[in-house]
Amino acid sequence: MRQLCTTGFTHDPKITNGYLAHTYVFDSGKVRDDANDAGLTIDQSLTFELAKSFQSNPLNSPLLALLAIRHSQINICICGRNSNVQVPCLTSLPGFYEYGQDIVSTGAIPFMFWNGQHCFRVYDFETFPGDSEHAFQDFGSLVGTFTSQCTKEYFDRIRNDPIYYNDYSAIPKNNEVKLTKRGDSLIITQAFIDLIDKKVS
Repeated sequence: MRQLCTTGFTHDPKITNGYLAHTYVFDSGKVRDDANDAGLTIDQSLTFELAKSFQSNPLNSPLLALLAIRHSQINICICGRNSNVQVPCLTSLPGFYEYGQDIVSTGAIPFMFWNGQHCFRVYDFETFPGDSEHAFQDFGSLVGTFTSQCTKEYFDRIRNDPIYYNDYSAIPKNNEVKLTKRGDSLIITQAFIDLIDKKVS
């Protein structure tokens, strides 16, 4: 599914291409340990936790969560029309240790979109490899991220061995996927998005 993602980022007029975000910082080692313990990839575990947080504490306004990865930390940047909107439930996620308001982290990628009613695990349409039947996203040993097409064999290896390929994620073509973490299940909708930049000073 390809759809438009209009959040209306709050733009900081003092900074060129600077967009304000509430940033939640996580210890990447603890995030990895939690994912391994649950038998999931890091992507699957974060997707599950974010979706559960948004659905359990629904906000009326659209929000976009962006993900930025560094060696020792994972930043989840929350953007929306209202720069004061926070998601305090994220502080209870495994590995959380710091919060602050700043511009969106360099290299952050779209990760999850909340439209006011539903959650979507999102991929930037411009970076998706065309009409490939099989693709994956690589968190690059927690250094950075990139998306690429792949063979069905490689896709199946990632999907079937989440512990070994814990910093990868297989991107299925179907719109909905079921994620289960420690006996709790969620249906996650996936979407390839076009970001519409609406600057608000």
